[in-house]
Amino acid sequence: MGRQARTGFAVSGLNPKVFLLFVALLPQFTDANTGLPVPAQLLALACVHLASSAVVYTAVAAA
Repeated sequence: MGRQARTGFAVSGLNPKVFLLFVALLPQFTDANTGLPVPAQLLALACVHLASSAVVYTAVAAA
């Protein structure tokens, strides 16, 4: 992996807006009454966010 890619991942991963998204927005989409525990639901939502971000970043890098 190139130096610029590592720097981009580090900057994106340390972005405080991502933490605020997880704390403020994602819990609204969980349901404690389902068979799946809330932490697992949050993890699934985080994976969806990660996948969609990867698609956008890949598209931007290809442009």
